[in-house]
Amino acid sequence: MKLTEWAKREDLQLKWKQLWETDEALKSGFDVLRDAALPLETKVPPGMDAVQHNALMNARREGYYDAIRNIAAIV
Repeated sequence: MKLTEWAKREDLQLKWKQLWETDEALKSGFDVLRDAALPLETKVPPGMDAVQHNALMNARREGYYDAIRNIAAIV
């Protein structure tokens, strides 16, 4: 389903909002996934530039958080 189709389905939006606001397991699971991408201290792989490594790690993390923000935005 595309976002434009989702926007037309008030029944699904209402159900999602109800789940989001009342289902503790859903909310807790979402929090776990959000926190799973928090920055951690990592060692730069041998032979790799530290700046390049950090840029790649941050790009990956930003993509992850973009997905998390999109899930939260459809509430």
